[in-house]
Amino acid sequence: MNQNDWRFSLEYAQFAEYATVAATTADAAHDFWRAKEYWQLVAECMRVVDDKDGETAALRGSAESLVKEAELAQTQPGRGAMAAASILSDAVEAMRQVPDGRERAAELHDKLIGLQKASVAELKAVSTSMDASELVRRALSAVRDKSLSDAVLALCSMAAPPSVEKLKRDVYEQAQIAVIGSMISSQVVNSRGQVVAIAPGLEAGGDDPNHEGLRWRMYTQARSLRSLTVQAMLNPARAETYAVHAPDRQDIADLIQHCPWVPPDHAESLMRALVAGFQGDMIVAGHLVPPQLEAMVRHIVESQGATTSRLDPGGIQPERSLGPLLETPEALQAFGADGVFELQGLFTEQLGTNLRNEVAHGLLGDSGLFGSDVLYAWWLLLRMCVVSSKLMERRRQGASTSDAATGISNESSLPGEA
Repeated sequence: MNQNDWRFSLEYAQFAEYATVAATTADAAHDFWRAKEYWQLVAECMRVVDDKDGETAALRGSAESLVKEAELAQTQPGRGAMAAASILSDAVEAMRQVPDGRERAAELHDKLIGLQKASVAELKAVSTSMDASELVRRALSAVRDKSLSDAVLALCSMAAPPSVEKLKRDVYEQAQIAVIGSMISSQVVNSRGQVVAIAPGLEAGGDDPNHEGLRWRMYTQARSLRSLTVQAMLNPARAETYAVHAPDRQDIADLIQHCPWVPPDHAESLMRALVAGFQGDMIVAGHLVPPQLEAMVRHIVESQGATTSRLDPGGIQPERSLGPLLETPEALQAFGADGVFELQGLFTEQLGTNLRNEVAHGLLGDSGLFGSDVLYAWWLLLRMCVVSSKLMERRRQGASTSDAATGISNESSLPGEA
């Protein structure tokens, strides 16, 4: 090492000493963000002078400063478990970068999961007051004094998937009011409070619904509309229909007997799902509806000649799940763009409700199964079965069975199409 290199290393070593003192002082003053930054400076100096042990110790100090800040946040008014979980998530990532930090990172990750569960209790509902009594009155009037068949058809006709274009307009209208909120990213959490995605801010002038910032806000808007639809219309009409008619398995079989979308050997499961929904047994309906709807979509795609499995190396042929199936041209033809967007937001996407994953992996608790999303999913399945059955029946009255079977997917008024 020549004199210049020696002097260069000495300067960095001295700077590391100063930064270490500053980090220790900041830590003692509970200024953990500043301590983190000083430890990062120490690590950079140690890297320059090729002191591996010193660099590792400084990186660990930086990560531990985040841990201390998370612990502090948990006890402070206005911050709490939610803020602590966000900071501790950064601490886990930082600790994973430490050469010998994986064991500590795993320990912190366990602590993070506990904080995320606690943060769910801190979530507060944001609501506005509105009088939905007129909507309830109309919903009840639509099904009263009618036969079971007519009442169910009226129930199925009460709502439709929101327009993708309207959802976009609504999002940008809200962005003009909440300007700052539209510009910043947001954490998307599941029913257990765990962060499953990060939705970026809106792009100025952006119009692509595949942009995650716009897509998440559209899903959020659609979910609010679903909640109102369920509470003010669908659930009152469902309860009234059940109170008067108490539809059983045979009644459901009669209502959907012509449905071309029922997959082979799925009729019993599908009818039990629909009966359970009418009865208000959403624990049963919630566990049956997502897989039966996925089976239906797969059957629709296959019926139009498409392949629903892929061929992996070695001859393995795994089935495509609901998400990829909804991206097929066949699904678009059957449900329309608005219908596909609704199914994606409700069942398959992390930016949306992701109901399929929440139910399949046991993440959604009993109380969650009685929420508006599950009842709406049940109604969607009922609507697909009943309306397609009615359309097929009408077609068979004026066309041969083969003509009806080949033309059903092109019917403009099938569920999900505009």
